[in-house]
Amino acid sequence: AAESANAQRIRAAVQKEGASVAGSDTGKANGESNQQELQSMMLRPEDSGPHDARAEAAYTRSVSLLLGQSYHNLGVIDARDSRYKQAAEEFSQAAKWSPSIPSLDHNWGVSAFRAQKYDEAVGPLERELRRTPNDASIRQMLGLCYYMGDKFTESAETLRPILDYLPDNAGLLYAAGVSLVRSGDAKDGARVFSRMLQKDQNVPAVHLMLGQAYAQEQNYPEAMTEFAWALQLDPHTAEAHYGSGMVALKQGKLETSANEYQLELSVNPGYIPAEYQLGYVRLEMHQVDAAMPLLQDVVSRQPDHSDAHYEMGKALLEQGKVKDAIQDLETSTRLHPTDYAYYQLSVAYRREGRASDAEQAMLMYQKLRPKPHVSQQ
Repeated sequence: AAESANAQRIRAAVQKEGASVAGSDTGKANGESNQQELQSMMLRPEDSGPHDARAEAAYTRSVSLLLGQSYHNLGVIDARDSRYKQAAEEFSQAAKWSPSIPSLDHNWGVSAFRAQKYDEAVGPLERELRRTPNDASIRQMLGLCYYMGDKFTESAETLRPILDYLPDNAGLLYAAGVSLVRSGDAKDGARVFSRMLQKDQNVPAVHLMLGQAYAQEQNYPEAMTEFAWALQLDPHTAEAHYGSGMVALKQGKLETSANEYQLELSVNPGYIPAEYQLGYVRLEMHQVDAAMPLLQDVVSRQPDHSDAHYEMGKALLEQGKVKDAIQDLETSTRLHPTDYAYYQLSVAYRREGRASDAEQAMLMYQKLRPKPHVSQQ
């Protein structure tokens, strides 16, 4: 009778574990508590012989393996029927009971990816790729998962070994190109986008990203051509006017850059990078009254924008509004310590008669200032 009661309690624990699949947010806690409960059920009945810890441990392992394999088999069945979300949840439960099941990470990662649960897919796909580094399909899926999570450096490094062998899949190629450009590899990014344009020249987003790649390489004429092409295909292409404005700014064309930033804000209202750059350019053009409302709006919507605080502090200092300048400059140095912000803060402190604070700010300026290169010859 005692054995039958234990069996009933074990079945109840398994049913409870199965029910917890629907609540994946608390899955880890449920899994741990259920395993503890399961272990407590495996204790000998009160009328049995001496407790054998080794036998109990072996039994616990065998039941855990059985439960893990059962969840894995359910996942395989659901995955074969394209029920990928359900399959991913079952593979997740299998991993809690028996994480060493062969092919579990592969099946779990692929199912989570196909269910568009990209964050969940990363862990099992990473482990699977470490085991099978030459599996191109796993590498592609992991690269796309990183891209969907805005982890561009990780995506670029994952896809780089197979860059020349990527299939003609527009989504995959675009993700690879964006990841390369955003992680600083403009050359390979441009190569990917050029390949895409050989197939279809009428995709504004590809021209936009190719323009950004050219801009990173300081190939400004080609960058402007690509931005213009993107806008010709779709005048509302977000960030195309912004890219043109950045190129114009680097070329010292302040009026042109200001016009481009204004155009960006007309098609992409509230875009903080364009609003900040427009404020910055207005200051460079000595249009302080036009610049300050822009910068104030930036910091009201993004309080941790250290550059906007710096530019406002510098402008306020030039206007003789020292106390207000100190407030913005202190905020800037707290958010992102830079030599130039500490220099302006030192000047502001000195004008306020705070000699000791001015000296400390100057020491920070000297500490952060880039050291001049000294020839070893």
